[in-house]
Amino acid sequence: MWDVRQSQLPILDGLVGCCGANQLNILVTGGAGYIGSHACKALAAKGYVPITYDNLSRGNVWAVKWGPLEKADIADGQ
Repeated sequence: MWDVRQSQLPILDGLVGCCGANQLNILVTGGAGYIGSHACKALAAKGYVPITYDNLSRGNVWAVKWGPLEKADIADGQ
């Protein structure tokens, strides 16, 4: 299985999780929906910190249980 922690991408070098040392933050767009919340659950089980980015137009706040929620819309452009 491919592990993002062993990636050769320079953007991943030196990243530290917001909720604990030595954890990698993963941004999950749509993380408050059905599929996104299950993706966050799986990421958290592997030791990552899933940061949910969702406008909650179809998702639910109660579905965000495994990391912080950033309520915003990627279409905003700001």
